Amino acid sequence: MKKLIQFTALFFLFCVPVFAQQKEESPVYLFLKGNSAYAEGKFDEAISSYENIIRQKSESGNVYYNLANAYFKKGETGKAILNYERAKLFIPADSDLKANYEYALSSLKESPVALRKTWFAFVERLAQGLTIDGLTVFLSAVYFIICFSWTLWLFVPALREALRYFIAIIVIVFIFAAVNFNKKITHLGKDAIITSSQAQGRFEPLDNATVYFKIPQGSRVEILEDKDNWYKVKRLDGKIGWVKESVLGLINL
Repeated sequence: MKKLIQFTALFFLFCVPVFAQQKEESPVYLFLKGNSAYAEGKFDEAISSYENIIRQKSESGNVYYNLANAYFKKGETGKAILNYERAKLFIPADSDLKANYEYALSSLKESPVALRKTWFAFVERLAQGLTIDGLTVFLSAVYFIICFSWTLWLFVPALREALRYFIAIIVIVFIFAAVNFNKKITHLGKDAIITSSQAQGRFEPLDNATVYFKIPQGSRVEILEDKDNWYKVKRLDGKIGWVKESVLGLINL
């Protein structure tokens, strides 16, 4: 009996604090803690909780969305837009996310660099509306429809006239979806958001290099190369220059 009491005492002395610590570090606990801090206006504390979740590799659309809201409330709009973009990788069709993202963009003093009005710009906007998994499912479904329609074309002559335009349209849809899919795969891990209002594109990765252009906060850029603490980036309008690592954040972590 004495040994049992000793064991129980040791359990509560060593094991219970460990379990409590594990609970306090769990993603669910941190998420609720972050939400509570956000509701109380403690945005730094909320940000810390949400970022701890991400460091544990428990990222989700809701975590990034709440983190973005906390950054926006704190006045760090660039980081808010970055995390809205990360949230869009998980929940691209969420209406609240779209509304808050657009509001954050509209609140900037200087508008981010926009896409050129080209066919590729149209494809890019379509690509942003679906995740890679969503595009994969969509492509598979469209491919099945094309195969089924072509089978009907071959074996049911009476339907050929009706299928003529349908097949042409569905093939065009498939091509657009394939272009979107290729674009997402190609840019995976290469897209970033400018989070600083002082971002400058330089001709070389040096502090004293000539400034080529400025990049407004919230702008999306493609990373072409990295060297030490510098990134060679391409703006959506095609301009290329070197920026410091500290002025941007990768969308795909």
